[in-house]
Amino acid sequence: SSSSSSSIPSCLLLESTDLIREVAMFLVDDAKTLCRLSSVSKSCHAAVLDSPQVWKATCRHRWASKWGFCQRWKTAVLQEEQQTSAAVGQYQAADGRWWRDKYQWQEQDAK
Repeated sequence: SSSSSSSIPSCLLLESTDLIREVAMFLVDDAKTLCRLSSVSKSCHAAVLDSPQVWKATCRHRWASKWGFCQRWKTAVLQEEQQTSAAVGQYQAADGRWWRDKYQWQEQDAK
């Protein structure tokens, strides 16, 4: 049995963006759940909504079963590389908004 002094308080776990991002990577098959997770705290918001790793994985998972996946994926990765190398405009290389917006654009386009 573990003593209470050796356990990590749950509030500290919710402040670890790296840990939250790791948990989010298991949820990439459900964008709605990712958005719900992002509303738990400021740390969750930063770890989930602004993570290029999480949203890139979410896009890949979502698009994998769609027609034209290979071309869609190649185009998105090329655009990301161009955006990152230019690092101009509203997106910065280190944030995940580009992939999150790309996901949303593709979802809207499919309607």
